[in-house]
Amino acid sequence: MAAAKWNKRRHFEQEVLPELDVLFAATLYLARDQDGANDLCEKTMVRAYRVFNRKLKVNNSRAWLLAILHEIVRAERAAPLSQAGAVPDSAKPCESLNLAHRDPDAESRPNLEIGLDRVLHELPDDFRAAVVMVDVAELTYHDAAKVLEVPIETVRARISQGRALMRAALAQLRGPGGFARA
Repeated sequence: MAAAKWNKRRHFEQEVLPELDVLFAATLYLARDQDGANDLCEKTMVRAYRVFNRKLKVNNSRAWLLAILHEIVRAERAAPLSQAGAVPDSAKPCESLNLAHRDPDAESRPNLEIGLDRVLHELPDDFRAAVVMVDVAELTYHDAAKVLEVPIETVRARISQGRALMRAALAQLRGPGGFARA
């Protein structure tokens, strides 16, 4: 019995732990803050270890972990909505990101990396999830579709729309002088 647990732990560490950096990056974008990302990452790893022997959904560890993360995020979003009866931001139509509260002529203009992070954090949930899965976690469209449990065409559309929103928002942030170098 102890040997079986040791083998499971060793196999888990070999297969899953190398994906921890990517998992944390994805949780950071999905949670939108450090504390939320830490909580999501911890919940994902605990659930992953618990069900490690039943890893059936996808055949690579990164996609499998991100599928678990997506299930947790979806469940956490659904809980408050079912109680309040509210409509999630991702279900509302969105023409462009609202960056009006930012002063483009602020003393220190944001560099490109800060601008990208800011814009990605402000995408509607469904677009952000698709962009994070493909552009941050580097999943294929096929694996992203499995993780998000949507058709591949939906993933393509969300990525296209998400990237278009990001381009428009980055153009707003950039302003006439471009991005300052950090």
